[in-house]
Amino acid sequence: MASAVHIIGAGLAGMAAAASLRNKGFAGEIFLYEAANHIGGRCYSFVSPVLGVKIDNGNHMMLKANHNLLTFLEIINSSAKKELYPYFPSIKYFSFNIKGLWRLGVVSVLNTEYNKADKILYLKTILKSLRNPYPLFAANTLEDVFAKPFQTFANAQKIKIEYGKKCIGYEEGKLIFAASETEISAEDKVIWALPQQSLARIFNLPILPHNPISNIHFLLSPKERPFAFVGKINGAAEWFKIKGNILSATISAANNPDIFAIKEEAKEIFNLNNDDFIANSVICEKRATMSQDKETLIKRNRILKSLPNNIIIAGDWTQENLPCTMEAAITSGFKAAQEVL
Repeated sequence: MASAVHIIGAGLAGMAAAASLRNKGFAGEIFLYEAANHIGGRCYSFVSPVLGVKIDNGNHMMLKANHNLLTFLEIINSSAKKELYPYFPSIKYFSFNIKGLWRLGVVSVLNTEYNKADKILYLKTILKSLRNPYPLFAANTLEDVFAKPFQTFANAQKIKIEYGKKCIGYEEGKLIFAASETEISAEDKVIWALPQQSLARIFNLPILPHNPISNIHFLLSPKERPFAFVGKINGAAEWFKIKGNILSATISAANNPDIFAIKEEAKEIFNLNNDDFIANSVICEKRATMSQDKETLIKRNRILKSLPNNIIIAGDWTQENLPCTMEAAITSGFKAAQEVL
């Protein structure tokens, strides 16, 4: 067994790998290196300088069918599951049609233009979700669900987290970061829990096509409003969420959201008027997820098969039978930990 494990990337995949190692009895040192100043990857919360309040990076819906996600929360702190709020979304439309509902699901889950998206992968996802399709949302923030409980777990389990550690290279016995190097012994193991493009640069692999996700967060007038999560068939945004006085809209596979059209749709859905909108902030992740079309998925599979057996990788993009989701990221982390063991 390895004397120490070095995990590159403290997103959900890296966090899940570290938690699983400790949960399965690994007693050696665990080092978690993160390029950013926070853990959690895309599942994090921050105070918006424009809105002046803490917001989540995006609208994330979880399901009770996400077995590994819920197992991860049990490992790091069973009370973390109490931070999940059950709520069944509603669907709005000008004229209902099954094709429009199907399109909404495909684009939302795969974050890929409908005409390109792999419908078979989406169908597999739906069938798995039917095991327990009960929707769950963060009651407060994603930070409360993932980052804070894991940080407490890491401190208690002596998992060492180092921030500002952008890995740019790897040599035998050495991890090369942007401003430093770390020696590793022959008995140590490395888990590469990185986005595909970052791993590609380190190991000289092809960079796969990726798609953006845009989120618009509106600060609303301070009124009592119930939590709501609403999908829109053929809308300017796929999903709208109201939590407190923040209204968030998610636009999949899009760089330049139509703010005016989205605002008009939100007014209609939630019975708002212009005076209810105080400010807004647009956040666009240009390479949010791998494009989940057939051609890209085939290229992904070839890359995975071409890697040497001693390279252990994790990340939502690595799971052949799951879309790029939180469940996929955590599943990959669990698998990587098992490879180490």
